[in-house]
Amino acid sequence: MKSNLKRTLHCLFIIAIGYMSSKGSICAQSIAGLFPTIDASWQLNEKQSISTYQFYALPMKSLESENASHPKWLLYYGEYSANRNLGKKLSLSGAYVFQLENIGNSNVATENRAHVQLKYSTTVGKVNFVGRVRSDNRFITLPETASANYAHRMRFLGGLSVPLNKWTLTAYEELFFNTPTLGEWRYAENWAAIQLKRQLANHLHLEAGPLFITWKLPTGHWYNQYYLQTTLNLSF
Repeated sequence: MKSNLKRTLHCLFIIAIGYMSSKGSICAQSIAGLFPTIDASWQLNEKQSISTYQFYALPMKSLESENASHPKWLLYYGEYSANRNLGKKLSLSGAYVFQLENIGNSNVATENRAHVQLKYSTTVGKVNFVGRVRSDNRFITLPETASANYAHRMRFLGGLSVPLNKWTLTAYEELFFNTPTLGEWRYAENWAAIQLKRQLANHLHLEAGPLFITWKLPTGHWYNQYYLQTTLNLSF
């Protein structure tokens, strides 16, 4: 039991270090808001499933000054995925994503994306560990451009979940690297979260907790975002 607790605290420490390293970077703007999310999946058979993951990023307050402006609706994200188990611990997924950024503003950006990912999970004692590698192929249309621009990036996620009686503690951190040319990697984004999850019904769980997101802007500054995320998890 002590060794499992030690591993859990070690992983949470790593997530905290990633969070603080991003927070300590030169910051251009910081906002706080809400992050409502839906995570639903349908098991088709023993090896195949489909899923959707959708969220809204809703800034409520600027943390820089009372008069600082911010978008009322920063992001809409809709992901539709087909998944296949390659074994007890490994799965392969392919997905289509539609995303809108700066909704309601004149500079709204539209993105169509296709990604492929490998996910590995294993359990040590009562702690479940997850690792994920994702390749994003992004087609982004900006207001000033008539056609979509292609961009590629790689994403690396590490996380864990620990049962706590009727609750489950989950935590993860994900690093994003833009790859503008072959062999070139640019650290551009970070997501980190710690959440509590509880089952409400046979097919329904509720998950809530803080989510930290930071983007590296073209100026080299970081755009820090602090959200309260609430997720409805549906599984069929």
